[in-house]
Amino acid sequence: MALIVFDWDGVLYRGVKVKLRAFGQACREKASLPSRYAVERYWEGGRNNFEVFEREYREYFGRQPPENLAKQMQARYSELLKGRIEKAGLFKEVKTALAGLAEDGHTLAISSSANPESIASLLAANGIRYHFNEVLGTTTKKRAFTKGKPHLSHLQQKFGVPASKIVFVGDAPEDMRVGKEFGAITVGRRGTCSEEKLRAAGARHTVSNLHELRRLVRRLE
Repeated sequence: MALIVFDWDGVLYRGVKVKLRAFGQACREKASLPSRYAVERYWEGGRNNFEVFEREYREYFGRQPPENLAKQMQARYSELLKGRIEKAGLFKEVKTALAGLAEDGHTLAISSSANPESIASLLAANGIRYHFNEVLGTTTKKRAFTKGKPHLSHLQQKFGVPASKIVFVGDAPEDMRVGKEFGAITVGRRGTCSEEKLRAAGARHTVSNLHELRRLVRRLE
């Protein structure tokens, strides 16, 4: 049986577009970074909003961002999401697909750059928290403990699973890069980014929904 690690937004939850709009607006308001620039270059690298913002700021202005500016941007971003992210909803197949994967005996976990309290609230509201053995997010206080090697190392140690038995499901090129570097089986969910971009970044497989993922995992066993 596999340890299947899901990203949250773009894989289980349809929050990517809402979050990108909020990120672009927060960058414009707090750092005078054009919203369109911030959104279009979001997927060029970075495991979380802090890393993406700091990279984009350096690229656009040619210097490091002032101290605490990333935290100010993130605080504004969180404000903008209130009342919006709850309306995005799960992808339609998520509940039945998760039930099937759990029935097959797999260990399920979430690794996300989103705030863990927000994820926990949305999991509870949608009635799917019980499917997951571990839910990991990213906070301003623990920026280094984020999606990628930090989370995957924690999960590997907790569940005693070799990297080669971890299926890491993401929707962005950075997910595929960090999963490949860790030695996990990388699966890209098409939609946020094209199959071409996911493959180029290191996706071993791609799927269009989680029912396809369940069939894929069965073939891999």
